[in-house]
Amino acid sequence: MNRRTRRFLPVVLLSVLLALPGALPWAQSASDSEGRIVAAYAISHGVVQSDPAASVAAADQRYYDLVEMYVWNALPPDAKAMISRLELFVSTSSAEDATDGTATENDDGVTWTLALDEGEGESAVLGGKPDDRAVFDEVIAHEVGHVLSLNESQRADTAEPGGYADSEGSFTRGAYLSRFYARFWRSRHPHGSARQEADQASARLDEDPDAFVTDYAATDPSEDFAESFAYFVLGSSPRGSVEKDRKIEFFYDYPDLVRDRDYLRRGLSSTK
Repeated sequence: MNRRTRRFLPVVLLSVLLALPGALPWAQSASDSEGRIVAAYAISHGVVQSDPAASVAAADQRYYDLVEMYVWNALPPDAKAMISRLELFVSTSSAEDATDGTATENDDGVTWTLALDEGEGESAVLGGKPDDRAVFDEVIAHEVGHVLSLNESQRADTAEPGGYADSEGSFTRGAYLSRFYARFWRSRHPHGSARQEADQASARLDEDPDAFVTDYAATDPSEDFAESFAYFVLGSSPRGSVEKDRKIEFFYDYPDLVRDRDYLRRGLSSTK
């Protein structure tokens, strides 16, 4: 999930990202992208254990463990129940749009792997700089938004009337993403799930920049949902009336998501 340039993503980079065949960042693992896994943790029945398959120098393990503890303790129970693996990776790309977090559905179709940039995590957890904490917390909240909205309980075996659908499958009529799409995308951007149409994101931004909390949110409904969810988690209730404010207010209609927000805010240091 490209987060490093999320606020100021240039149109040319956004176009390249969207033009990649089958490029769905939420379905991409760190091991498959331009990242080298430096630490991994397996989760079973709520117990987190370091994965011995990931060779880690003893001198570094304690730093990785502190980042892992920070992330795991911040995750709400709804997300913890679905995440079976945490990975910390070091980016091997020097590109401005290098990935700094992914949420990947595992082969079982039920559990997920959460992978985060180790450098950003260490800077946030051990460096203590507010800006670093804010960036890392935004990545965590964004990826949690994906897990909560794209998991098995939200999907439908076949397309449902009123349900959102994209190239990866269909969602139930009552799914968070279906309702988000119906409210904010269906009438204005009915082909918003066609990620291969790179110029569409630029057109959406040009049409109404106040409709999206970030440039990256204009990518497609799923990214818009996750970006808006991150703002919902980390910020206060919006007081404006433009569309991006209404998108944040959308989440307050769901008690489960409000509960997840409250849990995340207790664990993420930038919300203190």
